[in-house]
Amino acid sequence: MDQKKFHLLVWKYGTKVLRPFIKWKFNIDFEPFHAEGPCLIIANHVTSWDPLLLAAGASNHQMYFVASEHLFRKGFVTKLIHFLVAPIARKKGSSGADTAMQCLRSIRKGNSVCIFGEGEVTWDGVSHPSFEGTGTLARACGGSLVTYRFEGGHLSRPRWAKRIRKGHMKGHIVNVYTKDQLRAMTADEVAAAIDQDLYEDAYARQQQHPVAFRGSRLADRMETAAFLCPRCEKTDGLKGEGDFITCRCGFKARFTPYGALEPADPFRNFKEWDHWQHERLTGMFEDGTLPDFYDEDGALIEILDGHEIRPISQGALGMKDFTLSCMGASFPLREIDQMAIVQTNILLFSHQGKYYELRTRVGVNLRKYLHIWKLCRQNG
Repeated sequence: MDQKKFHLLVWKYGTKVLRPFIKWKFNIDFEPFHAEGPCLIIANHVTSWDPLLLAAGASNHQMYFVASEHLFRKGFVTKLIHFLVAPIARKKGSSGADTAMQCLRSIRKGNSVCIFGEGEVTWDGVSHPSFEGTGTLARACGGSLVTYRFEGGHLSRPRWAKRIRKGHMKGHIVNVYTKDQLRAMTADEVAAAIDQDLYEDAYARQQQHPVAFRGSRLADRMETAAFLCPRCEKTDGLKGEGDFITCRCGFKARFTPYGALEPADPFRNFKEWDHWQHERLTGMFEDGTLPDFYDEDGALIEILDGHEIRPISQGALGMKDFTLSCMGASFPLREIDQMAIVQTNILLFSHQGKYYELRTRVGVNLRKYLHIWKLCRQNG
């Protein structure tokens, strides 16, 4: 059977099973998905379930998804996924130029392709600008552009969370841009339109229309998102367990089903906390008081062509003098070209033409390393 026809059959019958399950699991309402011909679908990224959520919402329109490269290194699972849905690999922590070309080729062959423009699941419930080149990709694709937004997803399953919480979600098309409309816009104008269409602030939405997202152990693993204690300002004492996040210094806050923090002092929600911790870490960077970082149980590998791997080192990881290290392997932050986090415990980066993965145990906060790398890049 022709590969395209096979994928259409998988999509047709697979989504019949998937859609009712997803609607029950997330209590999500979908508006009808109306899009014609090959198109580029760009959606906001709110949970790790987003490809399945979008497939359930667009059950009448088969598409191919861009997926993180680490999914292509899972042996039999990778072979099965590739056989059934043939995702397009993206190396997070690299330029992404190869991925863009694969998307263009696929659309020009008559396929629809979906990407999540932010490149990673939101940590703070707020949408961030799409990755560089998204506007150019949309104009060059040769098809229409569909912007699709999820609402309520962040609190249904925050990035750090182990479990899904039952509240309410919505998925819907925001706009459809034709080929002619895209040609009449500059790449920057297209990118701005995408970011405007996909913008979502989970906590602002909660203030306007409060919804309870109920579940158990709501703060478990929250230390993978919160890296700076608001009381002692240390980076190594936070722990999320049950409904509470605590620090060795005595700080304690409850994460409620409404996404609020109790007590509401100094922060009403994690969005406010996250903004403060990034601002504070930036201040430490600028005034020379930045502490050394140290974590346990790191495993560093090099990703070779064909998704092959080469183990490099294993053991303690940390950052000192703006150098990332893992048991003897060191990388000055200013020499790292790209960096990204997958899930919560995988740091991907490219250095001197090579591509690396640094994996840690669950519970280690990698966001502080990523933020300092960004500051080093911004400051030359």
